[in-house]
Amino acid sequence: MPFGIGKKPEEPLSPLDQRKKQVEAKEQDIDKEYDRKLFIVKYKRPFIYGAIAVILGIVLTIGIINGAKYIESFFPEEDTTPIVEEEKPSADFKITSKDVTIISETDDSYDVFMRLVNTDPVWGVSKLAYTVVLKDAAGQEVGRKSGTTYSAPRSTRTLAVLGVDVAAEPASIEVLLDPVMVQKLKDFGSIQLTLKNVRYEDFRGRGRVTGTLVNDSPFSFNQVDLDVVLFNKQQEIVGINHTNVNAIRSGEERDFVVTWPDYLGESTQAIVEPSVDVFSSSAFMNEYQEGQELSY
Repeated sequence: MPFGIGKKPEEPLSPLDQRKKQVEAKEQDIDKEYDRKLFIVKYKRPFIYGAIAVILGIVLTIGIINGAKYIESFFPEEDTTPIVEEEKPSADFKITSKDVTIISETDDSYDVFMRLVNTDPVWGVSKLAYTVVLKDAAGQEVGRKSGTTYSAPRSTRTLAVLGVDVAAEPASIEVLLDPVMVQKLKDFGSIQLTLKNVRYEDFRGRGRVTGTLVNDSPFSFNQVDLDVVLFNKQQEIVGINHTNVNAIRSGEERDFVVTWPDYLGESTQAIVEPSVDVFSSSAFMNEYQEGQELSY
């Protein structure tokens, strides 16, 4: 066999060298594991702590906001809504009575006539409470009667209080008026109610007034009040009564009759005064005529 130069075969390691080599490899593995854990400790833990800090900061911020809102609930903000003052009539606004008259109906019952006066141009009373107190010559009360009525702006109208029972003959009267509900009413339209053929007559021993109510208004009414006053030839009031005409349309005429227990004679004169409660929507019929303003 020819002789040549080649790689010298490695000599087998002794048991001691093999042991050293295994120890060195193990130490290298330990160093790598240490470096890995050191990296985690150095970089990953601060990241976790930072994330935790951010989360805690968010939770704390939300808690502060909610706490502030809770505290504010005990200290509500001052109401800054502007105060609108309620419109009211002047301090001297009032309804007065005049021409108050006591009229004997029977020995123990009397009627009371008066005129209600409202001089204000825009303010009226949709609910006017009244009380009439009848007194004897000594000033002691012998009878009274209460009720409610209305008074339109700039108006004078009759109020007939019928059938006031008394314990003795009255010598004087006191009228109490209380404007319970005052309302502003600038323009309530043109109400034109006229009367024709009014006369007082004897009807089978009783007195009665007949006539015709004419509605020249652009409105139709569910109810028109009629106050009837009787005067003798000395122009003294000798009788009063009240009735109403229902469902009278614009342009329509309606007859009416008012009666008394006794006929007072041919010289008696009758005055009839029509009126409408302009404050009550139920007084008007729900239909429209030419010239009437529509409400939308």
